[in-house]
Amino acid sequence: IYTIKVIGNSMYPTFKDGSSVKIKEFKLEQAKRGDILVYKHWSTNVTIHRIIDIFRDEDKTFFQTKGDNNPYPDNYFLPSNEVIGVVVGND
Repeated sequence: IYTIKVIGNSMYPTFKDGSSVKIKEFKLEQAKRGDILVYKHWSTNVTIHRIIDIFRDEDKTFFQTKGDNNPYPDNYFLPSNEVIGVVVGND
């Protein structure tokens, strides 16, 4: 388990800008709707968003994610191999 700092308000009020969250190793077989993932997608920045749906296609798994404070889901399906960890708490 390790801690990272939240930057931005996409997960407000769950996490405020500047707060810290505890991250643990991501295990695909344990992933479920409502989990908050930490991932890198299309940029060098790390994103923290919630799983709102899970799609499986043969041997691949994708997540539909959304920031709690965002009006719409993210405009991509996140491949499971881009997930760094899952949030398990905050300070």
